[in-house]
Amino acid sequence: MVDFKKSLQFQPSLTSSKGCFEGFFRGEWSQGRTAYGGLVASRAAGLIFNHLKDGFEITNLQVMFLGPIIKGSVTAEYHSLREGRTTHFHRVELFQSGKLTTVIHGVSRIDTGSKLSIKAPATTWVVEQSDNVESLPYIEGITPQFTRFLEYRFVYGGLPFTGDASNVFRGYVRHRTDFECEFQSVLALFDAWPGPCLNRLSAPAPASSVTWNIDILQPLRSRQQQFWFLDVASDYASRGRAGSDSCLYDEQGELVLKGRQQIAVFD
Repeated sequence: MVDFKKSLQFQPSLTSSKGCFEGFFRGEWSQGRTAYGGLVASRAAGLIFNHLKDGFEITNLQVMFLGPIIKGSVTAEYHSLREGRTTHFHRVELFQSGKLTTVIHGVSRIDTGSKLSIKAPATTWVVEQSDNVESLPYIEGITPQFTRFLEYRFVYGGLPFTGDASNVFRGYVRHRTDFECEFQSVLALFDAWPGPCLNRLSAPAPASSVTWNIDILQPLRSRQQQFWFLDVASDYASRGRAGSDSCLYDEQGELVLKGRQQIAVFD
């Protein structure tokens, strides 16, 4: 089993200019015909994280999934777009076989201090309650390959392709073998569940993320934490596309990540 730490790692290119990186996707963390989107986005965001200046934290990521990443070599290019006094702008592009597959824009900011304060809503589902919930099984050939590396504990809503009328999924998720969560591994968990709009379909159908916007409300420094609580809701589906909002909470029930995805559905 290839855990998250060993999947799609980028190293500085020995043959290209500064800001270019090389990696290899082995295929285990796949979702249908492409690499798991949470893995791709988190590895690209990791390159931004590694270029942060002292005192700066990533506060927002905007991801566009342009094409699939299959087993094989992957190259990445990091660009610093602008460095202001309090805000820096970044871009990472991923390529495979010369084709652009993923673009991620990132914003990093320094804490400027402010009298304005609105606390993000917490959840009553704290991590301690995860012990009372059974894990969902990995079913080879039915559930995506990458899900065998994650543990899901379903709490509320519907399951994909069951004809359920619910537009919601709530549950706990963690890496099976990577309990020391840091920036990239936590970010990868945020995409662990497909859009709940798929609950309404009565048979499997291809679907893929097109865009993904992520607000990072708290710094994702290394945490000794296992389960995180994931709350995902679809608010529309029409003409082959759907939208979902998602929230990821830590073990105290505090909101850490807030996201929005557009999903393409081919039913």
